[in-house]
Amino acid sequence: MDPSGGTENELERVNQALRTLSAGNRTLLRATQELDLLHGMCRVIVNEGGYRMAGAAYARHDAQQTLEIMAYAIHSIIS
Repeated sequence: MDPSGGTENELERVNQALRTLSAGNRTLLRATQELDLLHGMCRVIVNEGGYRMAGAAYARHDAQQTLEIMAYAIHSIIS
């Protein structure tokens, strides 16, 4: 074991990545609509992956090169 805790930190990071991947796979299997999948994946990334925010957008091929936000999730901080 590394005295600085590096091994334990790496193990926790890998475990979190595996939990996120597993939850994403479950979301993919259960989604029946495209928007449900996008919202679900954003929630997984925030809730399991530990990110503060996640979003999904579609690029529109127009003159302005618009991005249309389809889904997002934000970590809520309750004091």
